[in-house]
Amino acid sequence: TGQSTFLLHRGSQGWKTTGIAGTNLLTSNKIPATLTASSDTTCYDISSLPVPSLLRFNIRVSDPYRKSASSVSVKVTSGSDIENIALNPVIVADTPGVFEVTFVTMNKGAAIPGNGIIEVQNNGTICPIITVQYIGNSITSGAQTLTQTVRLR
Repeated sequence: TGQSTFLLHRGSQGWKTTGIAGTNLLTSNKIPATLTASSDTTCYDISSLPVPSLLRFNIRVSDPYRKSASSVSVKVTSGSDIENIALNPVIVADTPGVFEVTFVTMNKGAAIPGNGIIEVQNNGTICPIITVQYIGNSITSGAQTLTQTVRLR
């Protein structure tokens, strides 16, 4: 909100802005989205899985311009595995457009992209890195791509 005054001049090439005054000038009121991702899941947790299981992996998106959406989606990659994970809306006081998931289905083994299970390959010495990406379309300059990486310990 605010007030603005524009001084226009008409020349041979048409109208031109020659002065601007006021408060909150030319703001777009666009609030960028945010993405956080974390996990306390360990390499051992995954290597000991007999079957795909729900493991703690927190993903949160705050995007005020999606406040009325029933969910948002993030792309999660682990090695060659790519999964789209839906985040559900959560209520956070005075913060519309917050979406979250706290557990995801993980399994050890070869990647099967698109099956909804994050397959993690653990060679026993290097814990894998999981990448989470969110693309928001609320910025005036186009899409906003946010990326977080989480190294399992």
